[in-house]
Amino acid sequence: MVCRCLARRFTNWGTKNCFVEYDLYTMHFGPIVNDDVEKYLFGVIDDQGAKAVRAFVLGNHADVHESFQDFFEHMATQKLCTPKGLDWIRSCYGALGQVDLMIEMQALRPMHCAMWVEGVREIVSAQDSDAKFPVTVYNAAADPKSTQCAYPQGPPVAAMGSQTVFALDANCAFCASKCALCHCPSA
Repeated sequence: MVCRCLARRFTNWGTKNCFVEYDLYTMHFGPIVNDDVEKYLFGVIDDQGAKAVRAFVLGNHADVHESFQDFFEHMATQKLCTPKGLDWIRSCYGALGQVDLMIEMQALRPMHCAMWVEGVREIVSAQDSDAKFPVTVYNAAADPKSTQCAYPQGPPVAAMGSQTVFALDANCAFCASKCALCHCPSA
């Protein structure tokens, strides 16, 4: 990972423009370099996901219904396609080549989608929040300093008491809570 911020005087660029990781999704087949995952998979997911996020923010029920699946696929992709997400996949499967890593990333997306869809969903105001994260999983029972939460791990989405927070824009966040947490909040 390269921090372009260090190359010049400090400027408030934000994380999107500050940290760059090259060839994160590039696959190499001998001398052939292939970035189809970035072009064809993420391009479609990003386009459909942007429309779905907009529908959730605006609260148009017809548009939310129409883009419901796209929203969760976008959210799952945002969780898994980061360097941390890819490192988490590697930690679960051991040594994976780039092609196998891309296949597993795509195969794991529906797992997260199913857990979030089965949970209790709400949209909350994040207007007063200083921290904005793409996808954050929170669990009060998981000590952030524990080995369970050490990089690249984190509180499991499937764990009792887990809540997933996904920033929709600067002022709105989507939260998905495990149903068991809602039935037994002290858990």
